[in-house]
Amino acid sequence: MALHLAGVWACQGRRVAVIDADPDACAVEWSELRAQETLPSRFTVIAIARDTLHRELAAVARDVDRAIVDGPSHIEPIPAPR
Repeated sequence: MALHLAGVWACQGRRVAVIDADPDACAVEWSELRAQETLPSRFTVIAIARDTLHRELAAVARDVDRAIVDGPSHIEPIPAPR
């Protein structure tokens, strides 16, 4: 879902970053596969560990119009800022 939203917003001209906070890193893997096939990248995909997400997200979000956090598909809490 995160990658589809990012693609739609990027096609609308928005600067988008997908933050992959999923331990499986599926969004990063998808991005790397696209790069290997030399397909265009319309948005940025960045891996950030869930336990540091609250500290790093503001710096990433500052440079984009939309920042999407991709988490695990099952219910698992993302730590709150300390």
